[in-house]
Amino acid sequence: TKGGGLLANVTTAGTLTAVSVQGGDIEGAARAFDGELAASTELGDDIMTTWALANAAEVAMRQSRWGDAARHQRACLRLATALGQPVYVAYSAIVAARLVGGSDPAMATRLLVRALDALTESSHELYPDDAEAVEQLLARSADALGDEDYRREEAAGHSMGLDDLADVADGVLERRTGA
Repeated sequence: TKGGGLLANVTTAGTLTAVSVQGGDIEGAARAFDGELAASTELGDDIMTTWALANAAEVAMRQSRWGDAARHQRACLRLATALGQPVYVAYSAIVAARLVGGSDPAMATRLLVRALDALTESSHELYPDDAEAVEQLLARSADALGDEDYRREEAAGHSMGLDDLADVADGVLERRTGA
């Protein structure tokens, strides 16, 4: 059936994207992503489209296309929020934190701390390289802020609700798209 073939295309493209990214073949990942997003959109599966948009953002970041990364991740965040998908809200907040980490370590800290809480609440773990990147960004933020300010931002992150996290991440992503 058409739906079964499209589902197979989405699944295959998603796997190729992940393998390509992990293997450092960013151009291959970008090609695989194009197929993944097109098939998931045609299939009309919002959850798969959310996944495809998150993959697109990751590929764009690895290609230093920050505006595209923010645009894809913002679309992912909006779908995730509408669908009640806290894991993708958390991933979106992590991308937002990565995009502002160098310029706003306080914001990055709040976003990352609450995103990690949301992942824990959902019994979800980051891939090891993603977890390492988050830990490195938190360490840089702690260095930039100093102990007292870092602890304050960390507490502020822990106290955010999931809707607040989504709103803050959306604002960061919107500003990074150039919109």
